[in-house]
Amino acid sequence: MTGRCKSDKDVLERDDESESTKQVTAMTGRVFSDIESCDEELAYDELAASYKGLYARSAEISKMLVEQKKINSQLLVERSNHLAKNSELNDEIRLLNSQLEHVKKQVRMMRTGAGVLDKIIEG
Repeated sequence: MTGRCKSDKDVLERDDESESTKQVTAMTGRVFSDIESCDEELAYDELAASYKGLYARSAEISKMLVEQKKINSQLLVERSNHLAKNSELNDEIRLLNSQLEHVKKQVRMMRTGAGVLDKIIEG
């Protein structure tokens, strides 16, 4: 029976060790779980701060976009005005070219007339 008692003691000790091991494992798991939740909270805080930063940046970009749209509208109006002025100037150029051609014809006619007049005078 003494052999049997030792054997029972060994089994009980092994059971106690295994129970202790289970408890240590459970506690360790709990500690790791608490650490992970702290990391998650930290990650959440970091995400919240990052979100706030991105939101502020988005607001800045939105303001810049509104300003750029205003500038773009102004530039389109200026472009329209410049195109209208360009069209007016092109019309003026056509008119001046037409007048120049008319004056050239008159000068040629005067030269021809002067040549005929010279022949008449000579004759």
